[in-house]
Amino acid sequence: MIEPNKTYAVEILDAGLAENNAGDKQCIEMELGCESGKLWHRIWLTPATKERVAKTLAEFGIKATDGAFWDANCAALVGLKATIETEEHEYNGKTSVRVKWFNGPERNREKAPLPPSKVSSIAAMFTATEDDSVPW
Repeated sequence: MIEPNKTYAVEILDAGLAENNAGDKQCIEMELGCESGKLWHRIWLTPATKERVAKTLAEFGIKATDGAFWDANCAALVGLKATIETEEHEYNGKTSVRVKWFNGPERNREKAPLPPSKVSSIAAMFTATEDDSVPW
């Protein structure tokens, strides 16, 4: 069973273009699976999400400008690995688990090193002095 507030390595079992019930918003709808279970996730395709969608597809080695990807109904995503972070979601009085973050296998988080002054400050916080009593 997939639980909230956890990170899972998943496989994209199915993917395709879909729209909401009103027919005014489109998305890539995916079925995700791992040993703990299955989960469905949508990547909404709107002008506001355009940049983020392009970055996410790039994490899978897919160019958002590739018309063949869209023409093939996003089939290139099926079988690929991803990482998800989950969260608890309440809607209409029902609680479920949904995807909070969806990351491709090529996601590179920028990790800038801390400046030496901050490193020294952190180290000092954990350095015991003669007046400090360690509770453990």
